[in-house]
Amino acid sequence: LNEIKTHIFIQAVFYIRKMVNWVIRLCTFITSNNY
Repeated sequence: LNEIKTHIFIQAVFYIRKMVNWVIRLCTFITSNNY
């Protein structure tokens, strides 16, 4: 059970980091095209 919890936690952290990175890229794209 503990192994499964750890695996889910790692997957969640990876997914959150990916989403944060995507949001940062999107914000950078918007601000760079904001005349």
